[in-house]
Amino acid sequence: MGAWLVTLPGGERRFLAPRFGLPSPPGIVALPDTLEQRTTVVDLEGNELAVVPNGGALSWPSPDGRWLAWLERLPVRTPSSSVNRVRRLWVAELATGERRALLELQAATLTWLPDSRRLLVAARSPGGEQPGIWLVDVQSGAVDILVEGTFLYNVRLSPDGRRLGYVRAFSGEPGGDGLWILDLASRESWRLPVAAGFRWAGSGDALWLLDPGEGDHPDALVLLDARSGERLRTVPLPGQVLNSVWEVSPNGRWMAFWRLHDQHVVAVELERRLLGA
Repeated sequence: MGAWLVTLPGGERRFLAPRFGLPSPPGIVALPDTLEQRTTVVDLEGNELAVVPNGGALSWPSPDGRWLAWLERLPVRTPSSSVNRVRRLWVAELATGERRALLELQAATLTWLPDSRRLLVAARSPGGEQPGIWLVDVQSGAVDILVEGTFLYNVRLSPDGRRLGYVRAFSGEPGGDGLWILDLASRESWRLPVAAGFRWAGSGDALWLLDPGEGDHPDALVLLDARSGERLRTVPLPGQVLNSVWEVSPNGRWMAFWRLHDQHVVAVELERRLLGA
């Protein structure tokens, strides 16, 4: 149990820490520790870079490695277990240790934009108003609501930060449910007539869908154009994916999944010319 580093394509692995942590492209990992009530930031050699006293909350390091963001759970009751808890959004500058509370909201997870200045959050206000996908400025705490809606799932920002994908359900409108793509610059959005589960393929130009195999047949990945939905390529997988546990690397070169029949994590190299790697 814990955090491990695996080198691809060789597959060499190295134990990093006894706790799960979240990584950032500069090569740092934020390791929360609820017993010590803190989050420790280490490099890929395990060297300690910073310690943030944040109660041991799961923390997201920014793409430039300067900031740490986390959600502090507040003692506020919610009307249902299906509603996210009320939390306080914090950021800390790792170089100085300065911490700043930005706002309170109902949310469960965060995503940094590549500029390390804004956070993407599927959220609503503490009282349940303004449900949707929020864009939060980490300097001012100002909120820009990109998408309004109550039932929005699988919110994923493309690795280049250009486009946002999300699934809308129970919209009450013909053709309103399904997978939607939003261009962050133009704010134009469009619906793709495909299955809901997806991962970005290294940029905002294409995305992968998991095509489950029938019976004992292996699953496959299907590459689609993010604008037209056109099928570009199919990649057979060496087995079936357990419980839809699979991810694509930020550069789009690798796909890793938890294989059903032997409970192993398997990495598959994806063709570079189609993924911009």
